Amino acid sequence: MPKVRRNKTKPPPDGWELIEPTLTELAAKMREAENESHEGKRKVGSLWPIFRLHHQRSRYIYEIYFKRHQISKELYEYCLDQGYGDANLIAKWKKTGYEKLCCLRCIQQKDTNFGTTCICRVPKEKLEENRIVECLHCGCRGSPSLPFVVTIHGNLVVNKICIVRTFAAEAHRHRIPRPDDHAPPIDADTPPPLLTSLHTDDIAALRSQPRAPCPQCSGSYKTYCPVCCIPLQHVPTPVSLPISVDIWRHTGERSTKSTSPHLVMLARPHVAMHTDGFTHRLGFVRDEPDQAWIDDTLLLFPSDNALPLADIPQASFKRLIVIDGTWRQARTMSRHPSFEKFRRVKIQERETLFWRWQTYSSNYLSTIEAIYYFFRDYYAAYESLRRDGSIAAYDGRYDNLLLYFKLQYETVQNAYHAVPGKQFNKIKDYIVDNK
Repeated sequence: MPKVRRNKTKPPPDGWELIEPTLTELAAKMREAENESHEGKRKVGSLWPIFRLHHQRSRYIYEIYFKRHQISKELYEYCLDQGYGDANLIAKWKKTGYEKLCCLRCIQQKDTNFGTTCICRVPKEKLEENRIVECLHCGCRGSPSLPFVVTIHGNLVVNKICIVRTFAAEAHRHRIPRPDDHAPPIDADTPPPLLTSLHTDDIAALRSQPRAPCPQCSGSYKTYCPVCCIPLQHVPTPVSLPISVDIWRHTGERSTKSTSPHLVMLARPHVAMHTDGFTHRLGFVRDEPDQAWIDDTLLLFPSDNALPLADIPQASFKRLIVIDGTWRQARTMSRHPSFEKFRRVKIQERETLFWRWQTYSSNYLSTIEAIYYFFRDYYAAYESLRRDGSIAAYDGRYDNLLLYFKLQYETVQNAYHAVPGKQFNKIKDYIVDNK
């Protein structure tokens, strides 16, 4: 594999700081693979980990530029010039029939015994039943098959290589069927008390509605389009927020796994979503925020200098910035010079109900949970005091922010309750006993 040759004299283009953690992580894995001992391995498989990591790195750059349009052409060309991506492999991915190509050697006919392409290029339906495919070049188990997924920094990066040794016939024989949309719902007292006590719209109709195309991007979704942030086949009750919210999503964070679109759909007049860096966005000019933004804006992120809302005067801010991404991505973004200028605010510790696995404690919340609890703390700090000096109980005015979160939580629970014996192996005791 060609070495990464970082030009230290020429600064990288804008947006580099957002993709650098992922590329650095892959570079570290590449060094480990190169230094790994070959003892006990087959000779043909000694280079497989290197081929796979090379594929991952190139695919990551390909996805964020051609598929998600999250980086500029200048940054894309910079990544190729510095050796972070394989320009020849990416050029093949852009051609019809080669979208899932694992490596260039698999289509070089001169390297095979019969002068044909590698067996991994043969569609599985044309192979003998129970035939196990294993490319000698990179270990690929079928580049025409469905994409495999690899997690990097908490992001799902599409990868067409089967890294784990799987057998299609065995997987199909022991396949667990997906539950139907009419799977029995969870009992009313099964979810945690927080979700049962929320004053949200009825989710029964949302659970039973069919998939529908998005009117903007034509993507097929069941409840809402996470890309365009549009509810489908229903109109949720909007939530009025006392301040505006600006969400800055990491360029490597997929909208389909993020909960930030929930806020956009439920409080649209008060929310703005940004995914293309800082330059020339609202109060930011040349990556530097205006002084007016610094004076009246809070950044929701836990840190040593973050204050609770009870210690911040209500009149001192009118805008909230929320960083959306994995915790590693969020930490990287929080250290950006633009964000370091803002006052930081923190919320009280709560337990997360998010279903995606993480390596941190249960106090690390998803984006929509953090925003919801921020406004719960906002109510307690500024809106709960009556004129007579008494404290008013919370009236549920912000509960509908968790409408789609509640729906997805119950969907996950139902999926495991509908198939007895199916185990949720990621988070201990996450699936609630339905008995």
